[in-house]
Amino acid sequence: MITLYKYKNRKIYNKVTSKYITLTQLLDLVNNGESVKVIEFDTRKDITVDTVTKAFFEAGLFHSTVKQFLELRRERPLQGVEL
Repeated sequence: MITLYKYKNRKIYNKVTSKYITLTQLLDLVNNGESVKVIEFDTRKDITVDTVTKAFFEAGLFHSTVKQFLELRRERPLQGVEL
């Protein structure tokens, strides 16, 4: 598993290569079958799902209906379901 750290300046750091990567490069890792984990540097919170989802949105790989649904769920979350 590749551990990535996301800093307050929104840069993502790859510990394996000791370099910053873009969201596109993150998607490349995922598409190549790599297991990734994204950690918010300051809080040590696992933000993998949020970061990969953002990468898909920015790359135009999420259908707008799915995007609208996820935004609606964030505004009015289902009981017991965390997004």
